[in-house]
Amino acid sequence: MLKSQILKEIESTKNDFANSFKNWRINVAKLSQQNLHDFCKEKDIPVYNSQIAYLEKSNLDAKLGFYFGLEYLNKELADKNNKFTYVKNKSLRDKLKQAKPFLTHDNKIANRGDFALMMLGIQPINKKYLSSSSVSINDELALQYTKLIREEFHNVRREFMMTSKEVMEKICLTSMGKKIKKEDVDFLKDVITEEKNFTGKHLTHLIKQYKTLPCLTAIQEIKPSENLKSFGYKLGL
Repeated sequence: MLKSQILKEIESTKNDFANSFKNWRINVAKLSQQNLHDFCKEKDIPVYNSQIAYLEKSNLDAKLGFYFGLEYLNKELADKNNKFTYVKNKSLRDKLKQAKPFLTHDNKIANRGDFALMMLGIQPINKKYLSSSSVSINDELALQYTKLIREEFHNVRREFMMTSKEVMEKICLTSMGKKIKKEDVDFLKDVITEEKNFTGKHLTHLIKQYKTLPCLTAIQEIKPSENLKSFGYKLGL
């Protein structure tokens, strides 16, 4: 039992860091795996494209040298006066000048310890790297969310001894609920009555519109749920 639980935790933390690192590399640093490899080779930093590829697929069994390498890589990117003159390729040099370093959850330059703790799931990951763009929201995941929202909605109803109509009104009175458009409230009503299910496309639209999943956030305001928190964390919310 315990071994199985540990393996699940390892998989979860690996996936979280893999997604965040990939999201940082693509959307913040705007560098390819090969760009990082070539840059590290020029500076003699022990980080290689094969390691990055395995890391982003959640398959890397990192050695100590990798954490040291990430720290030195990050330091180079954090140095605003760095002209990267040691990099021969001008195109890569220009990309590196524009690249931003990986920051901790409190916006400090991540060092070897930070990277290790994030990969172990001990230290939180900066939310800006946990955006939904790094997570594929398919219909299967959307169905999980549909079932979870129904379950938590009825948990609220039972906890406060309210009718479904009263719970919906309470949701609309939360700070998040006041921002939800009528058509999205109506769709949620249909989800609760099991007339409709959320789809991956719909969830993606909601996150783009509200920067979160509004019904998840609203219900969390009423009755905090570890299951909703965990699901939101999975999506980087």
